[in-house]
Amino acid sequence: MSQWATLAGSNGGMFLKEELDSLAKQHRELEDGIASLDTAVEEIEREAVSRDAV
Repeated sequence: MSQWATLAGSNGGMFLKEELDSLAKQHRELEDGIASLDTAVEEIEREAVSRDAV
């Protein structure tokens, strides 16, 4: 952690911002992917129930 604090106080601040922005983007993309998978699983489950009912 002390290295991060040192970087934040020097010219490395821009590097930290870019890295954190990149991680935030990856986090959003992972959340979006998980949400898409959840939706797909729900649809598959609904179709399976509908087929079982028929």
